[in-house]
Amino acid sequence: MTQPDPQPWLYPLARGQKLATNDWVEWHFHSFLASDFLTRIKFAGRRDVGLVAVELWSRSYLEDPAGTLPDDDVLLADRAGFGTDVAAWRKVRDLALYGWEPVMVETEGLPLAGRLGHRVIAGIAVESFRRKDGRKQAREASRLAGVKHKVKGQLMAMGRKRLAEDAPLAEAVARHLMAAGLWATAENVAAALEALHGIPNVIRFPAGEKGAGMAD
Repeated sequence: MTQPDPQPWLYPLARGQKLATNDWVEWHFHSFLASDFLTRIKFAGRRDVGLVAVELWSRSYLEDPAGTLPDDDVLLADRAGFGTDVAAWRKVRDLALYGWEPVMVETEGLPLAGRLGHRVIAGIAVESFRRKDGRKQAREASRLAGVKHKVKGQLMAMGRKRLAEDAPLAEAVARHLMAAGLWATAENVAAALEALHGIPNVIRFPAGEKGAGMAD
């Protein structure tokens, strides 16, 4: 008797949260060696399906969102290395997808069906995404600190010590320059002050000081 499909659960990552640029994710080998999945493929004499499953697990981290698979046999056959041989894929589908269930994925604020999720892989994907997001935030914070330091230096050189000591103002100018892709030159800093705070640009700049470019 065929068991009814489980009710879809809400996947913890939303559409757009990907790991495609990651070089690695955790491999919980103790859990794998003790898993019901490994026991079942050995009992069925289908260790070859284990390779198919591992390929799908690996490819799922490249999907959107990370750690899911499309609930579509044509696409799954391709992901699993069967190419267009969907019939061959369907012969191993149930065993290769052991532990995978229908999930709802938040897409533009709405939960949508059409994806498969694995609770163990989902946990790994979430943790990997958090680490990736944390590294990204650290890089952005470091870059902001560097631009802010340059902004303060330019303000001091302009003789605007009071503005240079206003940390929120210096940060606002730094963010403005970064968003516009501008270097923290005296001209650009003065223009940002005028744009953000209405402070008139009345400073004369030495030759060669003017110019635009990426803030870094």
